[in-house]
Amino acid sequence: MSLRRSQSIPKSERGAAMLAALCLAMVFALCLSSYIALCYTSLRMSTRNLMSSHSIELAEAGLEQALYAVNNNDWNPALWTTAAGNATGTLTGFTFENGATGSIALSVIGYNTNSPSFTSEAYVTLPDGTVLKRELQTTGSISTTFVNALGATLGPVTFQAGGTVDSYDSSLGTYLSQTPGFSAILLSESAPTSYGQPQPSILLNTANVKGYVIGESSSPVSYSSGAEIIGPSTPSSETIDPTRILTQSQPNQPQYLENLPVSATPISINLSGSQTMTLGSPTATYPTPYSVGSTTLSNSAVLSIKGPVILVVNGNLSISGNAQIMIATTNPTSGGGPNVSLEMHVAGGSMNIDGGGIVNSTLSPERLLIMGTGSSLGALEVGTTTPFYGVMDFPSNSLTLSGSPQIYGSIVAGSITFAGDQSSPSIHYDVHLQSAAPLLSSSPGFSGPVFNAFRSSSQGTTGTLPVTIGNVVEVAAP
Repeated sequence: MSLRRSQSIPKSERGAAMLAALCLAMVFALCLSSYIALCYTSLRMSTRNLMSSHSIELAEAGLEQALYAVNNNDWNPALWTTAAGNATGTLTGFTFENGATGSIALSVIGYNTNSPSFTSEAYVTLPDGTVLKRELQTTGSISTTFVNALGATLGPVTFQAGGTVDSYDSSLGTYLSQTPGFSAILLSESAPTSYGQPQPSILLNTANVKGYVIGESSSPVSYSSGAEIIGPSTPSSETIDPTRILTQSQPNQPQYLENLPVSATPISINLSGSQTMTLGSPTATYPTPYSVGSTTLSNSAVLSIKGPVILVVNGNLSISGNAQIMIATTNPTSGGGPNVSLEMHVAGGSMNIDGGGIVNSTLSPERLLIMGTGSSLGALEVGTTTPFYGVMDFPSNSLTLSGSPQIYGSIVAGSITFAGDQSSPSIHYDVHLQSAAPLLSSSPGFSGPVFNAFRSSSQGTTGTLPVTIGNVVEVAAP
């Protein structure tokens, strides 16, 4: 038997094997350390991105806080410092993951104006001392109130026969001086059903609409042969443009609380025959408030409005025969003044505007507002052929317009009915009512009837509409 002798690795090759092992270990170590470094860098990047997102969230929260302060006149000295119409504030105490903290620096320029400027700077400080900053800026404007030609808040908009609905801009001149526009919106916030099936909440019959109809039901409108719903791009062969029939779960019909005067001079208005009465001063800068009980104008009586007037009617309002309310022009030769306007609150009872109706000689719809937000008012009816240049707002009550009224402005009511088998109303929506800078703003210190009459539910007794913000812009870091 022979024995095989084992062979050992030569000494010259042992060093090479060790070197190869060390090199391989070195490669593994480098790969591992690179991977750890990559993970750490990724973690830092992820943390910074997360904290940057928190920064923009803080900046957005800051804008909301500033907007709340403007609309509620809440300038708590613990948060805000005010001077010369500007306000600055700081919010602190925000904590995030991994020990990061946050704060917000706020600035409102012109907080007591109708167009404040907002700046919100958010800072997030990381545990290593790194500070991340995001800054947002925007401007505010008075909320628009009358955004629809006809807005029904509780029930339908009903045309029992025909009619015309279109739009114009009173700041550009009279309706007759313009080509009728296609910006009129008929809107109903009701969603009626019958036997569990959705029913239309806008009943056009044969009315023609240059604009849109909007409701909550899946089929918001019904119409008969001869009706039109068209826009500027609707083919001439098409009478009902389906792109202008919209369904929205939350139609946009703003509603605000009624802002009644804190104090008003009590008077009596019960005119008949050829009696006349004058209210308002042509030189007045601010509206003069009056309080009346039941108000009656009959025969050929005339109530003249010569300046800015607020009239609170605590009983029934009735205009009949050839009687009328006459709002003077802004021309002093007619006895009026630059701020002439009438804001009438129907605070109780019923309303019947017939006869000579209300003559708004300024032809500016924003200078005449008739409203009542109480839910227990009596019947509300308009049956005059005198063109109505103004706004009616009765969001909790039904309003009936009989005959063939001519409306220049906007109507809001719980439900709106144009009654009569031969009724053919003309509704010309004034798009200027959407403007944040109304015609009356040119008069120093005077807030026109559209702005004096309302307040938001969060504003207590203040008499201004809430401010809304426009486009939010992020300011790039320097």
